[in-house]
Formats: sequence, structure tokens, C-alpha cells
Amino acid sequence: MEYIVRDFSSISDFLYEIQSSYVNQNAVQAFNAFDIIFVAGSGNTLPWSQQMEKIQVLQRMCIKINKYLFACGCGMMGLVFLSASNFDRTVYFTNDELHPQKYFIEKSTGDIFVYHPDTKTWQPKSNAGLHNNKSAQEYQKLGKYILKAPIYRPFKNIEVYASKSNETIVHIKSSHINHYIFEGLKSQSFVATTSSKWDVHSFSFPSIERAFTILAESDKGPIIIEYGSYIIATLFDISIKYETTTQIIENYVKTTVDKIKGGAKIQEQSNGVYIGKNKFKATRNLKIELLYRSAPSSPERSQQKSFKHSGFAVKKSQQIFTSQNFISPYRFHQSLQLTKRLQQNQKHKSFKLQQTEKVQQTFQSPQSSMTRNEIIKFLHPSLDMEFSSFWIPGQYTKLSNTFKPKNK
Repeated sequence: MEYIVRDFSSISDFLYEIQSSYVNQNAVQAFNAFDIIFVAGSGNTLPWSQQMEKIQVLQRMCIKINKYLFACGCGMMGLVFLSASNFDRTVYFTNDELHPQKYFIEKSTGDIFVYHPDTKTWQPKSNAGLHNNKSAQEYQKLGKYILKAPIYRPFKNIEVYASKSNETIVHIKSSHINHYIFEGLKSQSFVATTSSKWDVHSFSFPSIERAFTILAESDKGPIIIEYGSYIIATLFDISIKYETTTQIIENYVKTTVDKIKGGAKIQEQSNGVYIGKNKFKATRNLKIELLYRSAPSSPERSQQKSFKHSGFAVKKSQQIFTSQNFISPYRFHQSLQLTKRLQQNQKHKSFKLQQTEKVQQTFQSPQSSMTRNEIIKFLHPSLDMEFSSFWIPGQYTKLSNTFKPKNK
């Protein structure tokens, strides 16, 4: 297994995004060569900071082609920011300067505003998906809607305690306790460290295409999320001092390597080629559907179109022959009108089959071949057959005079 370690500022040779300045075609091949990408950094580095500009491009590439990615710290904050804001390019935030192409973020709610010089007002544009916990607590007028509501947990179920200011207790959601990244964990709650002063909103975001699943949370908000089945992100740091955190990344690497060995690499490579040719245009959630449509029809798939139903709550453009109403095997459940309709449909189907058979017989019937003498006789009925061996098309008069018998 080979790996490459780079800092945030030296990954330009792996970036390609047509909306940005990274348009080197060789970067596509270099990016596709990776099977798994890891992003780790301090939680104090915010997604809209200058240090995260290249990481944001890298994460957008991973999302668009389903690249395997494990992110922690600022890496998870970047993914949440992309999911909530739904920006498809790099944006810049103002630093006490009014600029029409720069944005302003309100840290207690995460709302993003853009300045309109015509009206000289700030208008809402999007949301960052993150909020500053301290500011949200101070500004209770709006912050109370952002802060995560406390959840009652029985005292007997809490087996761990946070003894340091940078420690937090991670609670695995009961619905995801059997997730593969939690395999081998001794408890449903564990301690981890995080340096982030910003927390993830506890409510969902409007972008369905970039929606993520919350696997675990702390008392402040989501702390482990999953994009589909290829991206895992944690807000806490991975540290050897906290054995549970290393177990999570170990489970992710093991499962991902097994997927790649099992054939997932082929799909990922084809997606990578799709990037280089189509410039990231509408690649999300369409490749599998297009492959399914282009695949030859199978008996199992054709059976899916013929189903029993109790009405016609489907597209009228698709002709459906109802075999039994009310999904019942008994004939007496069918009404008289339905029986007549079934008979008409059956006649219509049999008539089409008969027409198809006649057409096939017409095309498949062999045509009788004619001999040379029969062709001559058909073209020139008055020609004597005794001169047939001397006959040349277009020379009938000459031949008839030459071989005309003499009168003695």
C-alpha cells in the first residue's frame, strides 16, 4: 500500500475544477490514481478561511465522483459547509469591507448575507450549516432556535465522563449502533477531543443531493456524519490516546479496502474518466440510473412492469393489461365491465400477434428461382427456343434473319 502526505497548500497538482483556476488536465489522472483520501486538520480552521480554499475544491471533487474520503476536524466542517451552503465554487467572505462579490456570515445562526450596492442592504443568500456556540448562547433571540435541545439520557447508560475542557462525550445513535465503523466498540458512548468552537446545526439542510446521515452526536450537535456509503467525517480528532477514535478509522479503512478489492474500483475509475470529459456536469446520482437504462432487458426486469393493481394510478402512456382486479385469484370478484375490458384487450393482443406472424411469413418466404430458358421465354414469348443458345439481349432481329430457314 502506497500513500502520499501533503499539507493544505501543496495539493494543487491534484485539483481540477472548471469554475476555478485549477484547470490542468493532468490533475484529473493524478486525482483518479487515489483510492482513499484523508483530510485532517484543526477544528479552529473554518471552511471559508483562505487555508481551506484548496481543501474545499478537493472535497467538491470527492463528492461529485463518489471518491472514498475520511475527514476529521476542519475536514468535517468543510463537508457540512458544502452541504448547507450548496456553493459550487469558491466564495470569499468580507472582513469589514463592503464588496458585492463577498459574503458576510452571522456567526450566531450561520446565515450568509450578500451586499447589494443598489439598495445598500444585506440580503440573505444561504446558510453555513455551522454556528458559534458561544455567540448563539449570548444572542438568545435567534440563537435559541439554533442550539441543540438537551436530550434526557438515563444516568445508568452513561459510562464515560469528560474530564478536560477540550473533551466531549460522543453518543452513537441507537439506529446506527450496528454501523460498520462502530464494529468492536465496547460502549455506545465514548470520549473524544475537539478544538472546534463551532458546532453543526442539529436540523437538516435543504440540499437533498448533498444531505448526510448523522451517525453520532454530542450534547452540542452532530459529531459523526456519513455521505452515502463512501464518505465518513468526524468533528473530533483521531488520537492514539483515545482508542475508540483509532478503532473507527481502522474500521473505515478495512471496509473500504474490501470494497475496492471486490470491484468498487472499476466504478470509481469510470467516474474519474467522466470527470475529465464532462467537466463535472451533472454527475451526481445519474451514472447508475443511466447504466441501468442502457442495460439489456432481462426477464426479471420485464416482470416488474406487469403487476397487479386495483386501479390505474400510473402513467397513462404505458399500456397495462389488468389480469385480476382487487388482487384476487377468484374470477367472481371481477365486475362485468372489467370482464368485457379484459376480453377486448385479449382480442387486441391476439390480433396484433396474428399480424406480426403474417408479416414475418411474408419476409421469410423464399422466392422461386427461374432457369435461363424460363427467363428468356418470359421476356420474349415469340422467340423460338431452338435459337435460345444464340440469343443475345438486344440482337433479336439480327439473329432471326441469320438463322431463318431458306425456301428451296
